[in-house]
Amino acid sequence: MSVFLLGAIPFAVSNLKYNSNLNAAGLKFEYAKNFKLKKDEKAYVYVTEKGTARREVFIFSWTLYDGLNLVINSKFRKYPRQIMLSLRPALRLYKQSLLPPVRIATAQKEEVMIYLDFEAFERGKATINAYVWDKSNRVDVEFKPDSGEY
Repeated sequence: MSVFLLGAIPFAVSNLKYNSNLNAAGLKFEYAKNFKLKKDEKAYVYVTEKGTARREVFIFSWTLYDGLNLVINSKFRKYPRQIMLSLRPALRLYKQSLLPPVRIATAQKEEVMIYLDFEAFERGKATINAYVWDKSNRVDVEFKPDSGEY
């Protein structure tokens, strides 16, 4: 059994089989969604900050799959990114900060992060799990399209 650090969160992964469902590894995410996306189909994660009611959107879609690797295009705060995820265990997860950590007087609020986990590719559709880590309960999250699991 190996222990990896995912940001500041330790979790265990078996050497024999990689468990792509992070919730099964003992982590509890406040929001989770399973997307099955066709090529160039967009998925939207709407994040509303509770303190300011400011609503922002994290958009992602995939454009290329070569049998092992998946190219994902994402956009958050008008900043585009191109991400390469793989079915290989160490390369199937992507993490991005949505809100930075905040210190107000003596209270410390943790950052809000989104994780994209490439789970599988079957019949022209990529299965991507989106998880939002929000331990300080700073945001409300809405996923579109609303079809899929979780």
